[in-house]
Amino acid sequence: MLIKEIRFNNLGPFRGEHVLTLSTDRDRPITLIGGMNGAGKTTILEAVLVLLYGQRSQVWRKSSSYKDYIQSCMNNNVSNNEDTWIQISLLIKSKSDNNTNSDTYIDMSARRSWRIDNGKLIETVNVWKNGREDDYLASNWDLYAEELVPYGVSGLFFFDGEKISKLAEEDEGSKTLKTAISSLLGIDLIDRLISNLRRIISNHDWKISHNKEDERINDIQTRIEETIREHLKISQNVISLDTTIGHNKSKLKEKEEVYLQQGGHYFDNRNKLIDEKNRLNELISNTKGSMIQLSSGPLPLHIVKPLLERIKKSISCEDNIRQAKTILPFLEEYNIQILDILASSASDSILENIRSSMDCKESILVRLSEKDPLFPHYQITHQLNSINKLATTLKKDTARLIEKHEKYQYELDQVEVQLHFDVDESEVSSILQDIKKLTKHILQLEEQKLSILKEKNEIEKQLGLLEQEQKCLLKKKLENELEVEGAQRIVRYAFKSIEVLSTFKERLIIKKISLLEENINKAFMKLIGKKSLVSLIKIDPLTLRMFLVHTNGNEIPKSQLSEGEKQMLALAFLWGLAESSGHTLPVIIDTPMARLDSTHRINFIENYLPSSGRQVIVLSTDEEIKKSHIEILESKIGKMFLLVFDDELGDTEIKQGYFSEVNSYDSKAS
Repeated sequence: MLIKEIRFNNLGPFRGEHVLTLSTDRDRPITLIGGMNGAGKTTILEAVLVLLYGQRSQVWRKSSSYKDYIQSCMNNNVSNNEDTWIQISLLIKSKSDNNTNSDTYIDMSARRSWRIDNGKLIETVNVWKNGREDDYLASNWDLYAEELVPYGVSGLFFFDGEKISKLAEEDEGSKTLKTAISSLLGIDLIDRLISNLRRIISNHDWKISHNKEDERINDIQTRIEETIREHLKISQNVISLDTTIGHNKSKLKEKEEVYLQQGGHYFDNRNKLIDEKNRLNELISNTKGSMIQLSSGPLPLHIVKPLLERIKKSISCEDNIRQAKTILPFLEEYNIQILDILASSASDSILENIRSSMDCKESILVRLSEKDPLFPHYQITHQLNSINKLATTLKKDTARLIEKHEKYQYELDQVEVQLHFDVDESEVSSILQDIKKLTKHILQLEEQKLSILKEKNEIEKQLGLLEQEQKCLLKKKLENELEVEGAQRIVRYAFKSIEVLSTFKERLIIKKISLLEENINKAFMKLIGKKSLVSLIKIDPLTLRMFLVHTNGNEIPKSQLSEGEKQMLALAFLWGLAESSGHTLPVIIDTPMARLDSTHRINFIENYLPSSGRQVIVLSTDEEIKKSHIEILESKIGKMFLLVFDDELGDTEIKQGYFSEVNSYDSKAS
């Protein structure tokens, strides 16, 4: 089924007749309808639901009555004698066409109109098939609409951002999730059949009379009815407790946010910060003491290191003086001996050169020997070597102490900043007390709920035993009462039917749950667009509770997911259910991305919108789908409209294009 056109007259902020011609192009399935808040986006979504289901639609439940809701949808700027109506033109796949890629459709239009006559709401339904008005379809529109778009699956295709957010906040075993799965799998229908069969058994039981088991059967039936009433009462108590717990959790969340805003985090850690400050001060003091101790030793000599080097050079020179004083007496005698030896064999010129060289060196040593050393040789040399080694070690120790001192001082500065944060201790303490009281109250309520659930389980076990006993007694009674053969046969077949339906229900769940899990997992992995804590989503076939499996194989609570992942999980749930429903229907989404961060918005736009259906109608604000997003979706967008609300007239006008295009055109026109 495709929606070719939506028309409405005097509906909400739309004065007069307006039309939205939607894209039915298989390659460009998206119709983008932009509008600021209050321009009429939600009005369009709700109008389609009211057209399809009338008073069965849930959208009017926020008003005191269906009439009040319809009156609130009538344009305020028109008189009461003017009709308000919504009309959709549909392209319905021909049943004789088995080709899924074929485009053989039946053209059908339906209109639901309202007017107020003497304070009464007059509602009229008109239907046209292939251009001809069909009174039979109009009078049976509710049945036909249910066949086209079953009410139980409508919420999987027509929804808003609020529904996604609500699903995101609910736990894995919420009633909403279970109801949706139950409705999709047809389990609710089976349960109604079983309930009807039990009613048939009860209605025919009175026919089986004059039996010694009658009194026991009647007693058990009474006990079953009492147990059912008790079970219903407890179930209502659980619902009431869930509501109270949810309300208190909301209050607790608000208090915690205020507590953090008022600096509660700093208040909680104040004593720890004071202890840390004292510890750092002590470390800084110890570090300073160590530095002072180093400074009182030979460390300052490191400052005059150039002078020490000069002294070392002087000592080296004085070593030469000492050597000259020692060598000179021996050198003169040695030189004479050498010259005497060479005199017999060397020429006079060679001897003269040798003698000249010896005299030169000897004169140098004479000049050195005439000087006196200033320092005692061995003592000062040893001291200088010790000082150099010690200076190197002390330099490293000093650098480490300075580094520690800077580190401790930086940490102390950070602690001081946190300690100087302005916190109203009386107000924060008051909020903290409120948080503790709420937390304690919630724990008490949850313990109370747990106790009631245990009691509920016991009652369900008791009910099962009573029904089993009733079944045995009725079988025995039927065996002994030939005169009530007809009633016996009905009851017998009813019990067999219950057994068959129960078995069928179990097998149906096992068969379809795997497909549903597969579709939800595919949708989630496609939407998340990155690695997640969740590697698998499973559904318990007995309880229909959805649970998440970590990459390590363990179950993880939904609370560990980020807000964006929760939103994507909720959307994947809807998408997976829709894929599993077997229906090919348009998808209408109102303000879907209000609470999504930028990363998940891109995943939503790239992975969900182009793939979620054969036809997708998106109702968006300018902050949700922006120009950059349109560039991504450009090849998939068939039509774009903008709802422009006139503050002076109080009416909305529909323009072709989207925000940037319409605003640009209006600017040029002005």
